[in-house]
Amino acid sequence: MIEGDATLAMALYVANNPLVALAFLKSLGTTGMASEELDKAPRALRESLLFPYQDGEKWVSALYKRGGWNEVSQAFTTLPQSTEQILHPEKYFAHEAPVKVTLPDIANLLNGGRGRGVPPVTHAQDARATWRRIAYDVQGEWGFYLILDQFLKSPAESRRAAAGWGGDRFAVYEGPNGAACIVSLSVWDTENDAREFFDTYVKRTELRYPSAEKLGIPVVTSKPTDASSTNLQRPVADTRYYETSEGRVVIELRGNLVAIVEGLPDHADAKSLLKLLW
Repeated sequence: MIEGDATLAMALYVANNPLVALAFLKSLGTTGMASEELDKAPRALRESLLFPYQDGEKWVSALYKRGGWNEVSQAFTTLPQSTEQILHPEKYFAHEAPVKVTLPDIANLLNGGRGRGVPPVTHAQDARATWRRIAYDVQGEWGFYLILDQFLKSPAESRRAAAGWGGDRFAVYEGPNGAACIVSLSVWDTENDAREFFDTYVKRTELRYPSAEKLGIPVVTSKPTDASSTNLQRPVADTRYYETSEGRVVIELRGNLVAIVEGLPDHADAKSLLKLLW
């Protein structure tokens, strides 16, 4: 919001001062080194650095068109709550707040226990007893877009799959020898939104781990759509398992929720982990 405000103010000022605009454009020729360094940066970092200026300016422009600078100033007291609201100004105007999601700490399970309340294995010789949580945060719609498109390389498809985000939480665990396990739980506006994200993340996973081995066929459990009928079925859960060189990957869809685990070590029980997450 702050960078979008500044960028819009600059653009309007330059537009009304042609000589200043000419001097400004000339000055851009002296910043080649900074541009080269930005081009060398990892894509996720590069796009995240540009996001406040590009998408921030688009968002502030929507405010400006709606109510001028008074509307922009008011936003500093009614702050946007998510990147979703920045990407979709109408959701900001509608006060569509993100859903708060929490995750249990699975360090005990990764360290040989069975979840919350079960002491982990603590033998010094057992490498399993070294896992610890090092990050706990939110991806948001923008974060999921970056994660998907790093491998899909199709911005339109990635943006569609990330749209409909309602809330999420992820945790990163560090294990022995630099091993990493990432756990994510996200909620989506509708079951269709969740299905689209789930299917796209499955596609992204198969691109991310091209030599991954699928562990069996997709696991789908169902129940009748109508209590009076046993013929028509709808999915309760759709689960995909993969074995990769960086640990197992589990992706599960339940209604409008999607759980993701990447880098799960061999000794950890996937079913116990999913049960703990749900």
